[in-house]
Amino acid sequence: MSESPTLELTALVVALIALVIALLQTIQQYVSSATARAKVNRAAIGTWSSKNQYIWSLREWKLRVQYARPKFTVDQAVKRIQNLQEKNDGKIKKELSGYDWVWSVPESSGGERSKVEISVYQLGDESQKPLPIASLTRRQRATIKEIELSMSNLYVPPCKATWHNLMIDLGLHPHKLPGTDLLDADTIASALDAPTMSMPMSELITFGFLLDMQITKFDLHERHIDMIGNLSGSITTRHQEGVGMLVRYSGYDQTDQPFVIDCSSEELDMSVQTTRGWLAIGDSQAQMMCWGYNSVNRVFTTVLERITNDKWEGVEVEDVMDFEDDSAPSWEGRWNQPMTPVVPFLLSFAGNMSVANAFPRRLLEDWTAPERQLASTSASKLLQNTVGFIDTPKDLFKTITDEDFHVFNSHDYKACYQYGCEQGGMRGWLATNFAEFTLRMSKCWVVSETTAQVPVLPHLHPFFRNGTLDAALGAKYNSTLYRNSNDQGEKWKMRANSLLWIQITMFDTWIAHRIESMMGNDTVGDAPVPADLDTATRCKVESGGVEISGWKKSRLSFALPYLERLAEGLNEKGASCMSTSKKRFANPELGWADMPVGTPHDWAVIDAVLTLRAIVMATRYEMMKDSSALLDLQEFDPTVQLA
Repeated sequence: MSESPTLELTALVVALIALVIALLQTIQQYVSSATARAKVNRAAIGTWSSKNQYIWSLREWKLRVQYARPKFTVDQAVKRIQNLQEKNDGKIKKELSGYDWVWSVPESSGGERSKVEISVYQLGDESQKPLPIASLTRRQRATIKEIELSMSNLYVPPCKATWHNLMIDLGLHPHKLPGTDLLDADTIASALDAPTMSMPMSELITFGFLLDMQITKFDLHERHIDMIGNLSGSITTRHQEGVGMLVRYSGYDQTDQPFVIDCSSEELDMSVQTTRGWLAIGDSQAQMMCWGYNSVNRVFTTVLERITNDKWEGVEVEDVMDFEDDSAPSWEGRWNQPMTPVVPFLLSFAGNMSVANAFPRRLLEDWTAPERQLASTSASKLLQNTVGFIDTPKDLFKTITDEDFHVFNSHDYKACYQYGCEQGGMRGWLATNFAEFTLRMSKCWVVSETTAQVPVLPHLHPFFRNGTLDAALGAKYNSTLYRNSNDQGEKWKMRANSLLWIQITMFDTWIAHRIESMMGNDTVGDAPVPADLDTATRCKVESGGVEISGWKKSRLSFALPYLERLAEGLNEKGASCMSTSKKRFANPELGWADMPVGTPHDWAVIDAVLTLRAIVMATRYEMMKDSSALLDLQEFDPTVQLA
């Protein structure tokens, strides 16, 4: 009886030892998958690890780790950003009724990325001076602080999974993005530090452009893509043993702020579409290669049939947007050999985007340099001999910046602030009015009365005369070779992108005013630049302060006969300054006889300004990063693995 406790104790010890051995065996089996587990832990994939699932396998007697396969597209990313910004805009509109606002990202200082700052303005305040945040109510201040925090892309330490870092730099929160099917961690190649993300090459390239990168090497068949950023960041492709071609993303430095955070949701969408080679003609968008005389004519005719009044109006035209270029058999040969090339015709109508940094330059090749030079010199000569030009003040940009009038941004990603009638940061004489732009310009370009002269920047005027405006001149301007002291300050330097955007917009104010006048309409709501402050103020009041893009009957009534004359000419001669016909009128005004309204002089001078507009648009597109690779990927778009 006395030995029983000893035996029981011994049995207990043996049992405990057996249990420990069993546990060690289990741990050993568990550790055997440690390589896989290390690839899906927080150090490897950052906040994406919150989506991991851990399953105990009774058959294998070990814990298996599964991770959510990362997958997202450019459109999904932009939509996520849109949802966040729409939510924030809704909060601001609710709490700041009677105020206007803009957000900006100041220059970084210190060891973390800059935070978004919201500036508030009193509606109707012509000074355009931001209000002190302290003057707002406590609730309004709290709302602004909350939104600034939610929109600020603060520095997040990088992890081994470079696709995770890509999400962060786009301003997305990885743990809030949906994951697809679950994969076992043991399926990760042993040569990798983290699971990969499968992505079409076109999507990766578009993400690169959104992050302000440019292509340095592209090989479709080798699935090779290299991109490099202006500030920091890169995309590189290398062959890795046991894996194949593998792409890695190198993120932004912690003190660099991606420009996407400073864009509205509509602007980002427009930027993506421009990168893919889309043009906005009026209030409709399609790939440039699909637009032509016939397709534009179909849209314009349909809108004119459906429009119900003389004011700006949204008209649904999706049912007629399935079209092809002028060479398609469906057009039966109509206008397939126009007197005026398609490219300048489209650029004279196309929307002028405030946010765009890439475009397929290949789409512009059909309008050659000699053709542009002839068009530029012809248009400049005609205008000089008729209505004349008026140069902007030499210190215009300095005045705008010093007085904080918020007319433009001085970088290549975004040319202007969120203001005025626009869609996706796009403005154009065919689709919007320019009341807010004209009002702001009237405060920094002071005149006593409006003028019929064509506004032009002195930086560009000489190149219009000799027809040498091109991307190379823009590059020289950006390198300070052609930049004077009035084009830069302590914290800013004017860029060619913003320079060209302002010139196009000034042309558009003149074109819109001239068309309305020729059509016999009231021009109070379409004051041109430069305008005196009183005229510009009445123009803003007439517009009702409504920010809208759409269609207007008077603009279409001009556009349709203008389109036809560009395509067909007159008496087998080219009528437009943009025409490449060998037969041209000695007096350009003769080419505009027999138009349905106005005088030949009216049509000739408007055509001349539209010609210069097309040249500036072409130059702006050529200065952007070249996204022609996306055209090659439309038919064959291989998948790449992003580590």
